[in-house]
Formats: sequence, structure tokens, C-alpha cells
Amino acid sequence: DLNLAASFCDILILLDQGKIVAQGTPQQVLTETIIKQVFNVQVHIDQQPYNQQLRISFKLTNIK
Repeated sequence: DLNLAASFCDILILLDQGKIVAQGTPQQVLTETIIKQVFNVQVHIDQQPYNQQLRISFKLTNIK
């Protein structure tokens, strides 16, 4: 769960098919561009209002 990782981890290493794609703080690793590249999903990233941690929301696309 990306939101749990953002809330509880100081350092993250993101792998894609066994290769390191990004490493660093949650703010450095969990960006809209990197998440799109690795998971092929659109997200919106902001801050949780009560603790200022990253909050990742998945965008719904192609809804008719």
C-alpha cells in the first residue's frame, strides 16, 4: 500500500521487475510520474490534512 509506505517509511526503494527505479524519501520516490511509469495508473498526490504526510489518490479514467 503506497499510502502506508508514505506514512510509515523514512526511506523507500521502488522496484520494477527486480530493478531499482527510485530510492529516497517518500516525497522523492512517490511522485505522479514515477507511479505512472511503474504501475501505469494516474494518481493525484497531496498532503493528509491531519499529519501532513503524502496522500495518494487514484484517478478514475474512462468513466462513461
